[in-house]
Amino acid sequence: DDNWIVPLSSVLSRAVDLYNTEQGNAWAFKLLYIIPSSSRVVQFIIKETDCVRSEGKGLRECPFRDGGLERRCTIMLSEDQDTVTVPVCKTVTEKHSSLETSGDGSGSGSGERKQETKINRARCRRPGSCSIIGFATIRK
Repeated sequence: DDNWIVPLSSVLSRAVDLYNTEQGNAWAFKLLYIIPSSSRVVQFIIKETDCVRSEGKGLRECPFRDGGLERRCTIMLSEDQDTVTVPVCKTVTEKHSSLETSGDGSGSGSGERKQETKINRARCRRPGSCSIIGFATIRK
């Protein structure tokens, strides 16, 4: 079988890496929490960290910035998608307390649903030749 399973958070981590690479922000962003979404459209919140984007430091080592910007992002997941897309993000201008119910309140994302994505490796014959985001679909 050419398919394998990865957690949704791994796919979103790659999406955030792409966002940090493509956008001209001074500070690196990392995943704050996942918003319950449909199987094809995933929404999530990212927040600025204390790490300068140009340093290229691993995001796990970067704490969230006090008062840092939060952005609500959307990414489309589709088995037929052949290109990697950067998530579309908009700055959150007010606290959405109703969204915080998707986590445990810590913002760590540990309350996220245990959704998984199904990745087709047959299209990715060489390491680094494609992104998992380009071929991910969420299994129910």
